[in-house]
Amino acid sequence: MFQQPGSGDLLDQLSKVAMLAGDSDPANLDELKAVLNDKNAGVRYWGAIGLGNLNEKASPAFGHLRNRLSDEAPVVRVAAARALCRMGEDGAGVRVLMQELASEHQWVRLHAATVLDNIGDMARPAVPALKKALGDRENKYVVRTVNHALNVLLGTDNKVK
Repeated sequence: MFQQPGSGDLLDQLSKVAMLAGDSDPANLDELKAVLNDKNAGVRYWGAIGLGNLNEKASPAFGHLRNRLSDEAPVVRVAAARALCRMGEDGAGVRVLMQELASEHQWVRLHAATVLDNIGDMARPAVPALKKALGDRENKYVVRTVNHALNVLLGTDNKVK
C-alpha cells in the first residue's frame, strides 16, 4: 500500500491526523470532524480517536460520529463508539462495542474489549457479552482484557491464567 504512487501523501495525511488526535486540543475539532468522511479508513480511525480524546468538547461532532458507527471498517466503528462513550453517550456506542466483541477478527474483538474495559460503568449493559467473550479461544489478550473488565464491573477478582 505504501509502495504505490501517491502513498507518501497518505502517509503524510495519516501522520498529521494522528498527531492532531494526540493533541487533545479543541481547536482541532473541525479538522478531526472533516476527516471522518475521508476515503481511507485509517484516516477516519484517527479522526474518531481524536474526537474521543476531546471528550464532551467533541459534542459538535456527535452526528458525524453516530454515522461512523456503521462504517465499513470495524476499527472505525469501534473508535466512533469509544468517542461517543467518552462524550457521555453510551447507548449506541456500547451496542456497537458488544457487536464488535463478537467480531470474526480477533484484533477487532480486542479493540472492543479494551474500550469496554476503559469506559467503566458505561459497560455494565455489556456484561453478558463480556462473559461470553471469556470463551475466546483465539486471542488470550481478549480473554484477559474481558476478565479485567468483568472483575471491575462485578467487584470480583477472578484471575484468568
